[in-house]
Amino acid sequence: MQFERFPASTVLVKEGHIAHSFYFVLSGQVEIYMVKNGSRHRVNVLNAGDSLGRVQLVNDRRAASVSTMMDSEFLRVDKGLSGTIANIKDPKYIAAKVQQLAEVPVLTISAEFPSSHVSLFEIMQYETNDTIIYEGTETGQIHWIIKGTCKCVKMVPFVQRTVKTGHSSTATSISPYDPNVPLGTDEEIVRRVFTIQELEPGDHFPGLPPFTGTGFGGDFIFKKESYLHQLELADPTSQQNKAEYSVVATSPVEAAVISRLDFVRSGSQEMILAALDSKNLFHIPVQQLQEAYIGKRSWQYFKQKIVSEIIKRK
Repeated sequence: MQFERFPASTVLVKEGHIAHSFYFVLSGQVEIYMVKNGSRHRVNVLNAGDSLGRVQLVNDRRAASVSTMMDSEFLRVDKGLSGTIANIKDPKYIAAKVQQLAEVPVLTISAEFPSSHVSLFEIMQYETNDTIIYEGTETGQIHWIIKGTCKCVKMVPFVQRTVKTGHSSTATSISPYDPNVPLGTDEEIVRRVFTIQELEPGDHFPGLPPFTGTGFGGDFIFKKESYLHQLELADPTSQQNKAEYSVVATSPVEAAVISRLDFVRSGSQEMILAALDSKNLFHIPVQQLQEAYIGKRSWQYFKQKIVSEIIKRK
């Protein structure tokens, strides 16, 4: 462990770099951000008592950058000192792990599944405000929440237009962003962060890709073998294998993590269908989120206008 102190605007972690250590924030404040299309977008802000970088510590690349927002102090923990590896042959360890998996209803649809496939899972611990998955990054794993809660957040693009409302005054308007429509000289792209779902014990993320197969006559007939074949043929760099949203822990979280392919290979057809039919989101059209935001914004503006007119009448 190493005590470190950095001034404001110091980049601690750079997106895309190999992870060698993680940090405890002792004092100060840091910003987690991603760069898209040349623009910097805030994902989260961490304060004293939070930790960062643990999620990508094991043979993984950083999914986002981190910089200090003020003079800050840290305790750095290098990869080799990040913890001891449990003895997977220890019967007590295995029994405890099976009991943890049994807390997830979908995993017990087949009663023998937790004990017979315990070696395929890793039990992960996350602290409040840890970003577990970053939107737009490749993810081939499923996280089943055993304890704690998370939220799914998504950055949605809009076009902001500046218009004159008087001789020296201006106002801004928001409209849905369409990548196929060129921006005007008085327009710019802005992004809003939406919380689109709350997750609790028993839920999983990210959602499984939808089954695209059909049966005779176009009827929907799910077959595990066909679905597994669909996933195996999918391009690892395709949109299907990229997270549609970021997932942030809203409390300390304990999760059972398994490869998506391992789950489909080893799980029963009933288990896979239950996962596909759950409330967990795989994809929400951006247009739907844009319309919902603009509709809410218009309604708030209308209410403010009515209140202002009432006050004037008094």
